[in-house]
Amino acid sequence: MFPSDISCPRWLLASLWLLAAAAGLMDVSEFRHAMNGDGMSYLDIADALRRGQSELAVNSYWSPLYPALIAMALAVAQPTPYGEFTVVHALNFLIFLGGLGIAHLFIIEMIRFRRFRTSGQEPSNDGLPDWAWVLLGYSLAIWSALHIVRLRLVTPDLLVTGFCYAAGAILLRLARGGNGWGVWCLLGIALGVGYLAKAVLFLVAGAFLTAAFFSAADRRLAIRGVLLSLVSFTIVCGPWVVALSRSTGRFTFGDSGKLNYAWYVNETSPFAHWQGETPRAGKPVHPPRKISEAPAAFAFSGPFPNVTYPLWFSPGYWYDGLSVFFNLRRQLEIIAVHLESYFSLFTLHQAPWLTACALLYAIGSRRWRDALAGWPLLLPPLCALALYSLVHTEARFFGGFLSLLWCGLFAGVRLPDSAEVRRLAGAVVAVTAVTFLAIAVMTPAALTARSALVWAGGRKPWPHVQAEVAQAIHGRGVRPGDPVAFIGETFNAYWARVARVRIVAEIPIGETAGFWALDAARSSSALEALKNAGARVVVSKNVPKSVPETHWQRLGATEYRAYFFDR
Repeated sequence: MFPSDISCPRWLLASLWLLAAAAGLMDVSEFRHAMNGDGMSYLDIADALRRGQSELAVNSYWSPLYPALIAMALAVAQPTPYGEFTVVHALNFLIFLGGLGIAHLFIIEMIRFRRFRTSGQEPSNDGLPDWAWVLLGYSLAIWSALHIVRLRLVTPDLLVTGFCYAAGAILLRLARGGNGWGVWCLLGIALGVGYLAKAVLFLVAGAFLTAAFFSAADRRLAIRGVLLSLVSFTIVCGPWVVALSRSTGRFTFGDSGKLNYAWYVNETSPFAHWQGETPRAGKPVHPPRKISEAPAAFAFSGPFPNVTYPLWFSPGYWYDGLSVFFNLRRQLEIIAVHLESYFSLFTLHQAPWLTACALLYAIGSRRWRDALAGWPLLLPPLCALALYSLVHTEARFFGGFLSLLWCGLFAGVRLPDSAEVRRLAGAVVAVTAVTFLAIAVMTPAALTARSALVWAGGRKPWPHVQAEVAQAIHGRGVRPGDPVAFIGETFNAYWARVARVRIVAEIPIGETAGFWALDAARSSSALEALKNAGARVVVSKNVPKSVPETHWQRLGATEYRAYFFDR
């Protein structure tokens, strides 16, 4: 509920929560068997935590908070291998609801901040009505989580969204005069725990602290407050940074930025199979072993027992020895591409918000001082957008940042003292918010309706294909812990996680066409190389129909087929 100084109908708040919960449940229900490559690595790290294998859990590419939560969820639920994907999606749903609760606190601070205004004036009521702010904030939170970040993805981006709201709420409290030491300390803790969710917040934390300092009324107190925030931030982050630095033998707060820069900007053998092709990029210390030339095949295991896909479990290990380098022309090309994607993101995908904001500014005050009233909320999102533009962008990175950005822009709206204008402004926000709520709910609702029709027809709407593949290879004698090989997009080989097998060799996706075009003798030679790497079976998807099933056996009713060396 809202405190007494905020006017909002209870039915509106209840309706928004019911809509969010229903849409979230539909989404996780429809995608309960879904998985992604990052999620497979987070699950493996969660297993290492549960086994107490700290040397595996300390990973320079993957942040620790999300796999720790997964480990706790799996410890509580104790699912079978066939049900653990569902448990992870249930965890995402709880994270979504928790983030919505933090967004609720952020909305309260937003309304109070808008009344007080950053200049220290007396509280004013010349902006949007309270109920419009509630509708605006909740629609942004629900839309960003369901449509931008997406619950179905097993990534920590939902956690980052929640910590963005938390840091934003604390920032607004400070901006309207809440200079207590506890508030400053809480800001550092929120940013520190956010960093444990995703390393980018280590850098964006500087933007939050800068905004907090310059928006504070008393700069002398603000200096002490920022120092206190830095101390609390360091206390939270320090143990993890020390653990990472000891593990890698050098100071680091995470290698995700470095590796992504090498992959996307330097174009260094992205994601896997780096053999040191570009001398300027350094020399790999322990690269995957190339076991075949045509087609290219690789063997890998590394010091990672009980790991599904070692190449993506610890990219920092396989890219040890990497050097990033600066190329001005390539950097400008990357920035141009990302600026184009940002333009599309704001002008096409968020055109209603842009239109509503422009319309409210048109009917309200046009003074720069008013327009910049919400600048403390603008600085961190703009910093995040700038950082990602240098390397790589995906919409899911920006869920919470986009909400802060739009709230900061709407905070600058100052309406004339007219009941009619305020009603018009409220109507503009209501129409825009309802539009985005409909967009957020549309996909899970449509998929749920489709599933209901399929169930009514007596069929399963979303079969657990990965479990079916796992059961099929188990039926042929492959056991948990056995080494296997894959031909194709190994990042999508989630069946291996369900089967609890280890992928130790592969023919990557770019080489599959060449493999299927080989004659019998060379095909046997390539398969023999996979066998010599330790694989008991080779699995592939979409095997050409011309390949006889006497050699490549179909796994259940799926598109996967397998070549068993003991056949």
